[in-house]
Amino acid sequence: MWVKLGIREIGPFTLVMYRSLFASLALFIVIRQKKMKPFPWKYIGIFLVMGLINAALPFAFVAWSEKFISSGMASILNSTVPFFTLLIAPFFIPKEKITLLKMMGMLLGLGGIVLLMSNKVTENFLNFGIGQVLMLLAAISYAAAAVYARKKAPELEPEWQSFLQMGSAFIILLPAAILMDGGIVLPRLPLTWLAIIWMGVMGSCISLMIFFDLLRTVGPTKTTLTSYLFPVTGVILGILFLGEQLDLRMIYSGVIILIGVMMVNQPEKRVFV
Repeated sequence: MWVKLGIREIGPFTLVMYRSLFASLALFIVIRQKKMKPFPWKYIGIFLVMGLINAALPFAFVAWSEKFISSGMASILNSTVPFFTLLIAPFFIPKEKITLLKMMGMLLGLGGIVLLMSNKVTENFLNFGIGQVLMLLAAISYAAAAVYARKKAPELEPEWQSFLQMGSAFIILLPAAILMDGGIVLPRLPLTWLAIIWMGVMGSCISLMIFFDLLRTVGPTKTTLTSYLFPVTGVILGILFLGEQLDLRMIYSGVIILIGVMMVNQPEKRVFV
């Protein structure tokens, strides 16, 4: 919902650039307040990669996609992160196994995605499809980031990990906003600033600290359980505040995808891969 509100006034790349800036500032304040020790510079390359695949790319894909699709549909597609995590994780993390139940859940979820993306051919079909593909690219990027972070991220405090990632994202997104949006625009509407600050502080600063803490304790696949919240909250907020319409296809596909996500995150003794 906040993305949809923000891109009404400014471009998608500019929006996420501001988001990463405010997230970085909030995290810097937290680090200063806690008087934390400096981080080792040898890890800066890891967090440049994390800033790209867990912030800059998915943030931009999400904001760009919502120029074409509703925030509710974007939220449903964002919930597919566990499917892609399941596909990627076993190649890099041995203990992340694909069981028969998880494979069935993934196939069911993919069926839900196909149902959601099936639409009658209209004049806006091409743009509609572009929006959905962009959201799936965001989900793939988030999944790759979860696996990469579990494999490569050092034992640093969640605050430092989050700050380095968001700072890297800002460095990447600043020139991207200039190139893709035709320059940096300073928002004038209070609602746009509210959306930026909310996404920066709540949606990035706090959520990233929780993300890294969960990643270290429960692993990448279970960390993406937060995807359960995306479709429900996204659809409800879109209807209440943006006047978006909810059709039966979105309901059916959303339920199918959520069932698939539940199956993916259920333990099973028999290993498929």
